[in-house]
Amino acid sequence: MNAEQPDAVEHSTVADGDTVPGAASGQGRRAVQRRPRARTNPLAVAALILAVLLSPFAALFGHIALGQIARSQGRERGVIPAWIGLGLGYLWLIALVIVIGAVLVALSGGTLPGL
Repeated sequence: MNAEQPDAVEHSTVADGDTVPGAASGQGRRAVQRRPRARTNPLAVAALILAVLLSPFAALFGHIALGQIARSQGRERGVIPAWIGLGLGYLWLIALVIVIGAVLVALSGGTLPGL
């Protein structure tokens, strides 16, 4: 510190970009070691986007994303988007099966095929 600014505090940068007052001047303070910010799982985001686009593939992406997040030991986040994508993906899958069934019934003259 210099004499003109007695209240000035030197800063040092920690691994994730934050600063710790006084750490650079060696005043006996240890720099706080912070965990790097958890990244969002890209498949969780893809599951959410596919769910919004009415795709049943969102369920598949959601399952894979949840497995990856569970195995990441806290290094990844995105559980909520993955669950939303998973639930909506199954909803769209059920809707797709109903629509295909209705089309088959309509094409067969109003009766279920094979009955």
